[in-house]
Amino acid sequence: YNKAAGGKYSELDSLYSNDYQYNILTHRGGLTYNLVKKKLRFSAGNDLGFTTWRQSDLHADTSLRRSFVNWYPNASVSYAFSNMRRIFIRYSGNTNQPNLQQIQPLRTNEDPLNITVGNPGLKPSFSNRVNLFYNDYNILADRGMYANIGYNFTQNAIGSSVFVDAVGRRVSQFVNVDGNNSLFGYAGYEMRFHKPRINLEFYTNVSRSTNVSLVNNLLNKTTSGTYGVGTSIGWSIEKKFDWSVRYNPTYTQSHSTINTGVTTRYWTHAIQPNLDFFLPLKLQIHADGDINLRQKTSVFDHNNNVVLLNAWIGRKFLKNDALLLKVAGNDLLNQNIGFNRTVNSNFISQNTYTTIQRYFMFSLVWNFTKAGMPAPAR
Repeated sequence: YNKAAGGKYSELDSLYSNDYQYNILTHRGGLTYNLVKKKLRFSAGNDLGFTTWRQSDLHADTSLRRSFVNWYPNASVSYAFSNMRRIFIRYSGNTNQPNLQQIQPLRTNEDPLNITVGNPGLKPSFSNRVNLFYNDYNILADRGMYANIGYNFTQNAIGSSVFVDAVGRRVSQFVNVDGNNSLFGYAGYEMRFHKPRINLEFYTNVSRSTNVSLVNNLLNKTTSGTYGVGTSIGWSIEKKFDWSVRYNPTYTQSHSTINTGVTTRYWTHAIQPNLDFFLPLKLQIHADGDINLRQKTSVFDHNNNVVLLNAWIGRKFLKNDALLLKVAGNDLLNQNIGFNRTVNSNFISQNTYTTIQRYFMFSLVWNFTKAGMPAPAR
């Protein structure tokens, strides 16, 4: 409502007032075939969904009706070489309908410099996902390896079109685009030695994505990638100490086809040490760290390195050490800052925010979990 002549807000604003009624009716059914052999398992099927969507604008006395057919195909096959070695392949697809906010967003005057326009002509998109997984574990050698790779691509994807006019207003609209895809994978190898008791793990992870959008009516393709490797080592002696450290460097890169002169690339290093000492009289001393070193870029040029150190000392009581009394100090160096840097679709963002820094706490922890309790007598 707008302010009327009498001073009260009683005059209906026809531009920003809405009165919608939505009716959505959906039916879904499907058929799946499963084959189970001694080492082979196979499954394939498809679901069909029929949706009728009706929007009535009671304020403008107009209506919009749409009908959709949704497909949900899926197939998988797995083969067990042994009880501890298996390979698994899976495909799944599904139709994604545009939501009400994308088709008909409500007009608001909260932010006149960022305006969203509805697109009632949006078409459904179809997402495809393919995944391959392999796992192998040798009990006698106490070592294992795993690998997973996946590829996603979307046909007729729902993307964004942004137009910035001469006065700086940003007008956004959802449109259908082609070319969105992503590739990801990770793999690792772990082993254990019993004398001395040492655990080793090596792993790697890769993710790469392409996102298509429109900027001032120009086609923009943003390609982003994250590539990481890592290792961890642990050494323990029962009832004496337990020590481990994990190190994971990651390289991130992103560039777009519109502004080819700017490429974002940076390294991050994550180091996580962990240490426990077990002393007489059931005393325990614990310390851990979370060290994050982030490379500066041409855009994010301030210091974002954080070294978090936590520690506590405690004593255990009761049977099976069920009760723990401890005094803890968190963020001993008082360096905890709220920080987040992400590469997402066609933009890169970095956020900082307020968080709790150094503090101390007295705790009493009681673990009363009981597994395998006997059945009650009858």
